[in-house]
Amino acid sequence: MTILGFKQTTPGLKVVIMLTDEDGISLVNLKKQGADGVILKSDLPEQWLEAVTAVAQNQWWSSMRLVQTLLNTPPSQPGNDFCTRELMILQLVAAGKKDKEIAQHLHLSERAVRYHLERLRTRLGVQSRAELAVAASRLQLPAP
Repeated sequence: MTILGFKQTTPGLKVVIMLTDEDGISLVNLKKQGADGVILKSDLPEQWLEAVTAVAQNQWWSSMRLVQTLLNTPPSQPGNDFCTRELMILQLVAAGKKDKEIAQHLHLSERAVRYHLERLRTRLGVQSRAELAVAASRLQLPAP
């Protein structure tokens, strides 16, 4: 039975996937398959607690090492095509900038910024701007 199958037969079921390593992982695909979170076996116990707490509060959670691997994977690999602009937007989100400020800084329309933010939320498996900012700040991207 699939994750979605289990979730259909057991309402309220939360699923955190534990992986032994981060190679070849697609967070988007795991989320589409019904996972509520993904953690690595080698993550610290504090991160396990953070994952379980977030998932229990209906928030998506992912090991930051998985997110870093996704961002550091060359764009030529399918599913990992972050562009330079998206990385710049992540840096600005982590710095606490609002859509209008990001648009002015990058000479974009606010609509283009919102498009990139939505794409980043989907790709990183987060639902809100706050979660995106936390994920971006954990990546320790250089200041814009």
